[in-house]
Amino acid sequence: MVCICLLMVILGLSFRDMQNMVPRLGLPWDEPYPDHSTIHRAYHKIPIDYLEYMLDRVAHLCIREAGWRSGLIAADSTGVETDRYEVVVKPNRRKRCFEAVRRIIHLKYHIIAIIDHPISYSKPR
Repeated sequence: MVCICLLMVILGLSFRDMQNMVPRLGLPWDEPYPDHSTIHRAYHKIPIDYLEYMLDRVAHLCIREAGWRSGLIAADSTGVETDRYEVVVKPNRRKRCFEAVRRIIHLKYHIIAIIDHPISYSKPR
């Protein structure tokens, strides 16, 4: 399920789109294919640190497989709003105390594009 969730993030698919993509991936799967709700639950069980590490590892593997050593690169960064929450302690001025509140997690991704070395792939049909 972690592999399916990683592929969903990498390919930028929704949970429903990933549900339709799983049978076409050719993964060694001995069970019925998961529906979008099962993928959603599995995705939320993956720790964010592990997900970020795996996405970083996939990027390094792609660069190494392409044989890229040096050349032109471009950098950019973007913020992504997740559907996960964290609990933070904030002051409440009306009650004059501190209280725990839920805050949505935002991630900031730094993207480095290799300009002079195109990596092509074919979409599954």
